[in-house]
Amino acid sequence: MDRASFQVLVHLALEGPQRAGEVAEAVCADPSTVSRRVAALVKAGLLERRADPDDGRASLLAATEAGARALELSRRRRAAMIASTMADWPPEQRRQLAELLGRFVTDFQHHELPAAPGHRPGGGI
Repeated sequence: MDRASFQVLVHLALEGPQRAGEVAEAVCADPSTVSRRVAALVKAGLLERRADPDDGRASLLAATEAGARALELSRRRRAAMIASTMADWPPEQRRQLAELLGRFVTDFQHHELPAAPGHRPGGGI
C-alpha cells in the first residue's frame, strides 16, 4: 500500500466514518486523488462505503475489520523494526529518546494543530 493510501486508511480508522470530502481536507489532498485512493482501498477490502444516516444521497467511508488488521500488522512491523534498530542502545538512551520524542510530539501538537483548519481536539495526526 502506498503512503497516501495508508494515510487515508489511518485517518478513517482513527477518526471514524467520514465523507470523502472530509477525508480529503483532513489529509490535505485533492478530492480526486482521495477518490482514487478510496477506490483502491475499497477494492482491497480495507475500506467500505456506508449510507450516510444524515443524507441518503451521500455515503460515508469507514475502515473495515480487514483494514484495522492491516494497520495493526503495520504497527507491529514498525515496532519490531524500531526494537531491532535500538537493540544495542543502553536502556538509559532508549528512555531519553522516548522522553524527548514524547515532549516533541506534545509541543508540536500544541504549537501547530490549533492553527490548522478543521482541527478537532483529540484528533490524531
